Amino acid sequence: MDLSRLNNDIITVTDLLVRCIIGINDEERINKQDVLINIEMSGDFKKSAISDSIDDALNYKSITKKIIRFVESSSFQLIETMAEKIAGLCLEDIHCRSVKVRVEKPGALRFTRNVGVSIERERKSQTFIVGISGNISPLIYLPAAIRKLHNIAGIRISDTSPVYITTPEKQKNQSPYRNGAVALETEMPKSELNSLLKAIESDCGRTRGSDPYESRTVDLDILVENGRVIHEDVKSRWYLQALISGLTGIVPSELSSIPENPEIDTVLTEIFRNF
Repeated sequence: MDLSRLNNDIITVTDLLVRCIIGINDEERINKQDVLINIEMSGDFKKSAISDSIDDALNYKSITKKIIRFVESSSFQLIETMAEKIAGLCLEDIHCRSVKVRVEKPGALRFTRNVGVSIERERKSQTFIVGISGNISPLIYLPAAIRKLHNIAGIRISDTSPVYITTPEKQKNQSPYRNGAVALETEMPKSELNSLLKAIESDCGRTRGSDPYESRTVDLDILVENGRVIHEDVKSRWYLQALISGLTGIVPSELSSIPENPEIDTVLTEIFRNF
């Protein structure tokens, strides 16, 4: 199962006219001038198209307002610098994977309509989907685990899943499991992230014995790395596939049989959503 071929959807902001201090000449350092800004922001917008919710969307109105406030209150010597700063503002939105920015300065040269610069920038961070499950006091330990993950510097949680309730696969006398997942971005490598996940498990009282099916406070596993499924259990467990599908907007072709009305823990789902 390979989810690396994500959609490359584009939102454009065309001919945004803003006034600011721009240039190196004495007069330019005093009087504001017009600049014309064009932006193309790309990402995978399928999830927002399906949900029809602004919470899942790249909020171009919010980004545009931020750019206007920033440019109008700033002072630049070079349009290259302005373009770089604008690109950075766009990439602050978790839904923006890459951006093209063109800044034009009308009347900068005689006998020309304008002078402009175009740049392209993309997010350098990696994306992961981390599964979070457990069946010992899940209302305590699952929120504790996601809170610890949320508080780690350099990790940004971009989305959370519903929390499914499943019966134990082997030891039927165990309590039911709660299974959720988070999508996150970070610049750290997978090995470092995995070490942090194991440390969080230990902090939450997770112990590992000889029985791989024993009850646990919390289990944290990397399911997807940069759009590619890397955990072997995904192929055989419907709830893992459902979690990935919900967070990526992509339905894997190898879906197992999903219950018609899977049971969801609404309390934990709401707690997850608040991160």
